[in-house]
Amino acid sequence: MTTAPETIEPVTRFSDDLESLELLFSPDVPPRHVVRSQHLFTCIYRFVDASGAGFGSSLLLPNGTVAFRQGIWGRDVEASTSNYRELRNLVETIEEGCESGSLLGSELFIFTDNTSAEGAYYRGNSPSQTLFGLVRRLRLIDMHGQVILHVMHVAGT
Repeated sequence: MTTAPETIEPVTRFSDDLESLELLFSPDVPPRHVVRSQHLFTCIYRFVDASGAGFGSSLLLPNGTVAFRQGIWGRDVEASTSNYRELRNLVETIEEGCESGSLLGSELFIFTDNTSAEGAYYRGNSPSQTLFGLVRRLRLIDMHGQVILHVMHVAGT
């Protein structure tokens, strides 16, 4: 029989895990969670991309208008992987929609050709720290944004 060590060395990711737990358990009052949405939003796949130096995304709103964002990545992001840029593009789009109130009480279907993003979202983790940070932001949106999120992979072809 072996005895438990008196001290242990933490794994590299341990601080990220503790930060995530702190964020998830930080509210004094449990957040409201949408079970049945009042609106259905669809992320229009053909207009969502983060290839090369640019990005763009759009949301079809219930009133028939399209909310969109587009731009060029800064030097801090342009060298990142395409998986990171594509997921960041989607996360920022959803965050803006939540901040403006246009996604409140909605069910949002996110279509992406990024299998890493879909897998990380449903596993709740990624070996990549940058993807893990984006997944954590999506989980916080799911927790506090009063939206129902679905992340689905579709082939880029």
